[in-house]
Amino acid sequence: MPPAKKKADEKKPSKRIVQTVSTTPDMVEAVQSQEGQHAALFGPLPQEALAKGEKYSKAKELEALQASINKAFKGGAVIRQGSELTNVFMLRRPTGVTSLDLKIGGGIPAGGLTQIIGRFSAGKSYLTNCIMAQAQKNYGEEFAGAACMTEQRYDKHFAKWRCGLRVALSEDEITVLRKINADNGNADFTPEQVAWLKDQVGTFNEVVGATAEQILEVACQLVESNLFQIVLIDSFGALLTKAEAEAEEGLDQKHRGGAAMVVTQFMHRLHAALNLPDKYGRPNMTSVIGINQYRDNVGRDAQWNPMKVAGGHALAHGKLLDIHVEQGARIKHPIAKNEVVIVGKEINWEILKGKAGCHDGPKGTYKFYFGEHGFGFGVDIYSDLLIAGLETAVVQQAGSWFKFQGDMLGQGEAAVAYKLHSEPELMQKIRKEIFKVAGLNFITRENI
Repeated sequence: MPPAKKKADEKKPSKRIVQTVSTTPDMVEAVQSQEGQHAALFGPLPQEALAKGEKYSKAKELEALQASINKAFKGGAVIRQGSELTNVFMLRRPTGVTSLDLKIGGGIPAGGLTQIIGRFSAGKSYLTNCIMAQAQKNYGEEFAGAACMTEQRYDKHFAKWRCGLRVALSEDEITVLRKINADNGNADFTPEQVAWLKDQVGTFNEVVGATAEQILEVACQLVESNLFQIVLIDSFGALLTKAEAEAEEGLDQKHRGGAAMVVTQFMHRLHAALNLPDKYGRPNMTSVIGINQYRDNVGRDAQWNPMKVAGGHALAHGKLLDIHVEQGARIKHPIAKNEVVIVGKEINWEILKGKAGCHDGPKGTYKFYFGEHGFGFGVDIYSDLLIAGLETAVVQQAGSWFKFQGDMLGQGEAAVAYKLHSEPELMQKIRKEIFKVAGLNFITRENI
């Protein structure tokens, strides 16, 4: 029979080496001081670098390190102390839609990328034009905006007539419009109308290029200049890479992931442009807006999202704010018995990603009219303001009556909308009070 195994507790314990260190009263006294603690743990401090009688100061060492790094890299790498940091995200560019501005911290943040995504005809271009129009109102002649177009050309007629962006028409465009008026038997433009057609506030630029690399390179240079409040990229989903443009096989040639790779390189360059100060040492205050579309996720299984967004993971991680918009219910208006006409639609929005003072999750709806009803084309800013006012308790409702600070606004939404339309000062006052109650009055932003 084999010998029985010894029990674990019967094993001979292994030898352990114990090293003792004797201490002296001088060592104990040294450890009680900051210098002594450092010396006991890491060795003696470099006393030779200190002047006679000068004590070691970590603050002075940090200041010297900061100056050395900034001098060595000449602005290519910048180190600052906490008191020197500028929180550029506190500067917001309003959208003009009060309920949306309320949830994103007062508007889209400066110094970062905001993406507006959705399916076709969801109001993405309209919303971006409204953001630029609001910035134009707030900055006046100091306004500078740019649209980097990868998808068709920028429609400044739509922006001017429908979105309120004051962009000048050329003499050739005005001549064409005059000919259309004459052909239709209408009167020629008055001098006031011609002045409105030529009216422009600030500067506006369009960027077009043959490939995605060219357009995104120009977009990076615009951001690096720190001269623009808004830089629009329309859109990430329509980027044509250089490899696709030069493919000899034509439309059958497959370049999987090519656009995502270009966008990844663009995001790396964009982060550097937004993080570093400009040549005058000022922080970058550019708000970059990217439009993107949903695509069918063909290769998905039952657990995957049926829709995907072009641009790759770098775009998904690098953006500060992600606003999803989509069409909702149609707005119908009765014109006769058993007969209605569609005058607008509801636009549902949702924050899918939020940084810089906001978070993902909030949802909302605003009304969008085609111009046949209400106060013209675009967002019903009056009913939207009423929704935000009720949510923050700035506006109170009693039955069908609405009041603000004890004064009656009217009976029914239509009456309130007409009063706000006729008194823009009152509307501005309510809007500012909504932001104040929401705790957003500390944010440094333009006029809201």
